[in-house]
Amino acid sequence: MKKNNIIKMLMLALSVSIFVPIWGTFHAYIGINNAWVAFVSAAVFFAAGHNIREVVKVSLSHILGMFWGLAVLYIIDASLLNINVILYMFIVLAIFGFASVLITNIGISLVSHTPSLFAGWAVAFAVFDGMPISEWKGSCLDVGLALVIGVWFVGVGISQFQMLLIKVLKIDDEDTELAENRNEQENILHKNSKSKAESKLDLYIASYSKPNENSQQETTNADIDEIKSGIADLKHTILDTQQFANNLHSQQSINDVKVKILGICGSPHKNGSTINYLKRALAAAEEMGNVEVELIELAGKDIKPCLGCKSDKCGGTCRINDYMQELYPKLRECDGMILASPSYFGTFTGQLKLFLDRLRVMRHSNFELGNKVVGTLAVAGRRHGGQEITNIDLIQSMMRHNTIIVNDGTAVCQLGATGWSHTFDDPTIKSEDDDYGMQTAVGVGKRVAEIAKVIKGSGLQNVTYQYNQKIGKR
Repeated sequence: MKKNNIIKMLMLALSVSIFVPIWGTFHAYIGINNAWVAFVSAAVFFAAGHNIREVVKVSLSHILGMFWGLAVLYIIDASLLNINVILYMFIVLAIFGFASVLITNIGISLVSHTPSLFAGWAVAFAVFDGMPISEWKGSCLDVGLALVIGVWFVGVGISQFQMLLIKVLKIDDEDTELAENRNEQENILHKNSKSKAESKLDLYIASYSKPNENSQQETTNADIDEIKSGIADLKHTILDTQQFANNLHSQQSINDVKVKILGICGSPHKNGSTINYLKRALAAAEEMGNVEVELIELAGKDIKPCLGCKSDKCGGTCRINDYMQELYPKLRECDGMILASPSYFGTFTGQLKLFLDRLRVMRHSNFELGNKVVGTLAVAGRRHGGQEITNIDLIQSMMRHNTIIVNDGTAVCQLGATGWSHTFDDPTIKSEDDDYGMQTAVGVGKRVAEIAKVIKGSGLQNVTYQYNQKIGKR
């Protein structure tokens, strides 16, 4: 086990040793009798990944599960069918078990956590089975509070206190540790290759010390020493150059490079699905560290069509005075951008087309967008509704600016992010529930930020290439 993982485990153990005894000791002072119930709900919260954003969902699903269990016990006790008791119980449990999965997956996000529902159901069986129905009312409040407190105090308390300890102690996360291990392996490989290079040069030098029996020309010892000295100097020069290159590369860690990423939303709707995917992509980019993000919405903005000025007039500053004049400085300053659009008839929107056409002035100004990193994101009403074609159109447009095009990373590794708005399938399903699409959005955000850092850290962001102007002339 890695050192950081051991420390994190110890921090978790310390957190548990604080919050569990607090609840186990003082629960009676607030009138809670079934204290063990809180430990069950806290354990389910941790098993679900202890995501603070899902604490309400987990809590309400526990409560629903408790009432679900009460309903099952009530129907079993009522004996509605005149059949064998065991068969009757089997049928009731089968129906409610089937329905419990359905009800947590029909799109009601507040009660969509199936494990929590089953946990609440199990607690209800443990507490209320065998208890007279007339006494249920008094115990419902006690058990319900224990379920909620277990999540909010025990579960969240342990999780947040552990994170606080990790932050205070400045423990590197797993990604940093993996990066350190990777750097260490690269250094070992470099040393090995370095020793091989030295060995080859040493053999080359030694070969000059051996007399050549077939040689008809005599070589003096002074000549041999001079050749050996020259080759030795060459060897040290090569090795010193390699060391200098390695030191130069490591002077500034990629993690320390600060970059700015723009998110350009080409949807005509300010509250549509596309902007939700784009916000997730920008959040993922920001999570890379030292990344500033800015969301730009084209909806409702005044962007006039490009006039197609002749090349000698289109350069420096566009003559059209509209919203693009606010965007040109931001585009020059940014290190990367994510272009997002819904798919309209298999391509991007008219709003984004106006924006892209007006970038012509930047192309004619010595490729001002050159070596900036670009990722794309497309959303359609169906899973396969033209997203990839839309991404291809965006990619081929931006390649004309000498930009660096990236995809959504190795998790899916497709042509940019592809979202599904469910417009033509089930409009009640929100974009937040599109796990696959959101995963690709995260991949694009991280990839754009990652490569922007590499480009800027290497100092290559302003490199352009000259070509013979006469080539291609008519």
